[in-house]
Amino acid sequence: MIQNAGAVSAVIKTIHIFQKLNYMHEAKSLQEEKEKVDKKYKKKKGTKLVEKSSQPEMNPGTSAATKNDVMKQSAVSEVSPHVKKQMAVQQKPIREGLQEDRITVMVLKAMKPFEFETQEGKQEMFHATVATESEFFLVKVFNTRLKDKFIPKRIIVISKYFRHIGFLEVDNASLVSDAKSDQKMNIPAHITRKAGESPKINKLQTQPLGTIVNGLYVVQKKTEGKNRILFEVIDNTGKMEVLALKQCAKVQCEEGDKLRLTFFEVSKGGEKLQLKFGVHSFIKVIKAKKAK
Repeated sequence: MIQNAGAVSAVIKTIHIFQKLNYMHEAKSLQEEKEKVDKKYKKKKGTKLVEKSSQPEMNPGTSAATKNDVMKQSAVSEVSPHVKKQMAVQQKPIREGLQEDRITVMVLKAMKPFEFETQEGKQEMFHATVATESEFFLVKVFNTRLKDKFIPKRIIVISKYFRHIGFLEVDNASLVSDAKSDQKMNIPAHITRKAGESPKINKLQTQPLGTIVNGLYVVQKKTEGKNRILFEVIDNTGKMEVLALKQCAKVQCEEGDKLRLTFFEVSKGGEKLQLKFGVHSFIKVIKAKKAK
């Protein structure tokens, strides 16, 4: 990150990532270290003599790109060893993008394939939940031929997948195979339980925008608009809005029914936080039992 964006930008981006992941202690610690370095840099910048001696001389013909490179290299030296060490330690667990390494997981749950709209037309995908012995992952699978691999309790090996904050992504270039016949995995009960739980609404209201949510909630109110449907859902901790697109109009839902939301995102509608339907979201209605 330092090499690509420069030290100052790398520190700021890392602070934002920590905040998004709710690592508030790390974010605060890193912010304090940055402020110390900022103060130190301002003192050094106080006199023109110090400013000139701390940077290489550049003639008027030097390109803007070269000047930027020089400034980035200078900024790197201003980052304290403590900040560099903390950034290096924290970057590895949240590494994103294409993963070449193999990961062995147990399938906890897999949905049926469904269609979604793209600019190229309709495509198919399905959602799954997998786990290692230390954590669970939500998975978006864009190759429906892999449905036979994503069978609950089956141990599989995945490589060439994409990792994002909050979920994994498996596409046509990904490799999914069965683990060795003698491969054993003992998924702790608390991980299995957490993977299947619906996040409490009062907790969702404290999560960063963009947080992925799977959950089951009771419908208290339904309001249909021109291009959208707005649900008000509740649990024993509070209430929250769920925004669904008009394409969900075929979903027959009444007050008292339950909505099973898959891959909704914490978003903001005006001043209110809400759960928003996205391109890869799925919604299912569970009808309330009527009293005899």
